[in-house]
Parts: sequence; C-alpha cells; structure tokens
Amino acid sequence: KSSSGDRQGMIRGMVDGLAEKMKQNPGDVVGWLRLARSYGVLKEPEKSRDAYAKAAALKPGDADILSRYAEAIARTADPEKPMPAELATVSEQLLALQPDHGAALWFSGITRAQSGDTKGARERWTRLLGLVDPASPQHVNVKARLDALPPPK
Repeated sequence: KSSSGDRQGMIRGMVDGLAEKMKQNPGDVVGWLRLARSYGVLKEPEKSRDAYAKAAALKPGDADILSRYAEAIARTADPEKPMPAELATVSEQLLALQPDHGAALWFSGITRAQSGDTKGARERWTRLLGLVDPASPQHVNVKARLDALPPPK
C-alpha cells in the first residue's frame, strides 16, 4: 500500500523532472504553466509564481496567464509590506487587454492607493464596484476600501 508520503515523493520526483526539462526548453509556455500549477499543488507559492513569470514573459498578451501570475504574486506578497511593483505592472498589462478584469482592477487599486495615487485607486475600485454583485462579499470589501480612501481634493 502507498502512504501519502510515498505519493508526495512521487509527485516531487515528477515535478523535479519537469523543472529539469524546463532548463532545456525555456521557451515551452505549456511546460511553465504545468510547472507553476504543480508547485501550487506542492504548496510552494514562490516557485509557482516564478514559473508563471516565465510563462507570462513568453506570452505577454495572454490574459489568462497574466491573471494567474498576478494572483501568484499576491499570494506570495508579505501582508505587512506594500504589494510588489511587479503586481502593479502585471495588473496594468491585464487591464490593457481586459479593461473590466475584476482581479486586475482590485490589485491595481491596491497598488495605486499604496503609491499615493488616490484618484487612480478610486477610479479602479469604482469601476470594480459596478462589476460585482451588490449582495456579494467582494462588493462589501471594495466598498470598504473605497470608503477608506482619503476624500478627493
């Protein structure tokens, strides 16, 4: 019979093998995405984020990859520190492709508020508020963020 430790070891071996393969094929977008998801399963968010970064660099116009990359950056960010600059960049790339991308509007609002761009944050979150269900927890969160912004001058 197989224990969960054996299974984890087997998965680890497969993921390590894929990581090695990616060194030989750095242009393989599908491989990077598979590796990113695998690291996610193994609860290694930094490695997952780095693999999504490689995939996003290869396909900068792919909103799905950018979205996964943005989420991976946010997952690995230190909650005690401002969001990484990379998240602002990826969010803006996403919004250029999909102006109503909910997660990108959220992250962009956060990074703008942190950098002192209250007007930009307000614009992003107001747009997001119009997209989410008024009865949802997201609506409550976005409204709270908006209400916490300093009033416009």
